[in-house]
Amino acid sequence: MTIRLRVAGIYYDEKFEIGALGNTLTLPRRESPGTPTILELLEAAFINPGTNKENFIYVFERRGTELSMTSLGVTHKEKLVGTLGNNNRPAGIYQLTEIAIPSGVVAWQYYVYRNGISVSQQPNDDGTMPMTGYSPAKGNDSGFTGFDQFLLEDGDEVIWRQVAILREPNQPNRS
Repeated sequence: MTIRLRVAGIYYDEKFEIGALGNTLTLPRRESPGTPTILELLEAAFINPGTNKENFIYVFERRGTELSMTSLGVTHKEKLVGTLGNNNRPAGIYQLTEIAIPSGVVAWQYYVYRNGISVSQQPNDDGTMPMTGYSPAKGNDSGFTGFDQFLLEDGDEVIWRQVAILREPNQPNRS
């Protein structure tokens, strides 16, 4: 099973053959032993970060019944050539961490693309998930599926990126 993992902002982009790694990580509430989760994909990156990379790290915490990603990082052993507008980036540690901002938080969010299209939040009438080019990863009635529960399929692409989420207005109302 080939799955691609990308992390925006730290220039991480690798494909993994998950079956070749053994899938030995045991998770609570496991629905399907043969199908990896996003958490197992992160563990695969931790075990083998990829070409010219070392020390892929991921840090999460439990908030109530859900896991929340707090930090992702990687050490690039060599200069990154042609990233973002053909700008070169020096070798070193690239890490982004969840931070509080006035009126909100800069938090991690994942997207899963199946056949190049993201999985939608709203199920079809028959319960299957439709495909859309705009929605973040598959949701459920109580919110998004946790990355320890989201089951990946062969050919999926998982993208993590940081987004700012406001809990209240951050600009005064001009009425």
